[in-house]
Amino acid sequence: MKQFAVLQLSGCAGCEVSLLNADAWIQQFQLVYMPLVISAYDVPPVDLLLVSGGVRSDEDLHTLRRAVPRAQEVVAVGTCAISGGVAHLGDRDEVRQIFLAHAERHHVPRMLPKSHPIDAFVRVDRYLPGCPPTPQLFLTNGAARGKAMSGAFPGSRCSHRSRPASPESERMRSP
Repeated sequence: MKQFAVLQLSGCAGCEVSLLNADAWIQQFQLVYMPLVISAYDVPPVDLLLVSGGVRSDEDLHTLRRAVPRAQEVVAVGTCAISGGVAHLGDRDEVRQIFLAHAERHHVPRMLPKSHPIDAFVRVDRYLPGCPPTPQLFLTNGAARGKAMSGAFPGSRCSHRSRPASPESERMRSP
C-alpha cells in the first residue's frame, strides 16, 4: 500500500479537512504523517507528500526542506501552497509593521519578509488548486487512486511550472 504524508505550513487547515472528507483514498493509501490527526515528529519516507500552506516563516522553510527529500513525489495542495494564498495577506505593509512591532515575543518563528509559494524553494511535481480543493478534486485527479502520478491534475492551469526566481528566494533557496 502506498504511503503518503501531509505537511501543513502557514495556512488554515482547510485543505487537510477537505482531504479527510474525501475518505475513498483510505483503501489505496496509508496516511503516515499529518500533524492535524497523527502525532509524529518528522515526515517519514513516503511515496507522496502533499504540502498545504505557504512558506511564511523560517520554520516553514526549514520544515519544507527537511520533508521534500523524503518523498518520491511532491504535490502543492491549495491556493496557499501554489501562490501564497491567505498567508500572503501578511505581506501588506501595515500588517507587517504591527507584527514586527512585537518582535521581542518569545517562541514565535521569525517571519520571512514575504510569503512564498512552496515552488520558490523546492521542486513541485504537481499542483492541486482550490481554497480548499474539494474532496472530489482529490479523488478525481488520482491522488487517492494509487495511479502513477505524473503531469498536472486535469483542469489545473498549473503544470510542472517553473517560477522565475526572485533575488530573495534565490538567497533563501540554498540550505
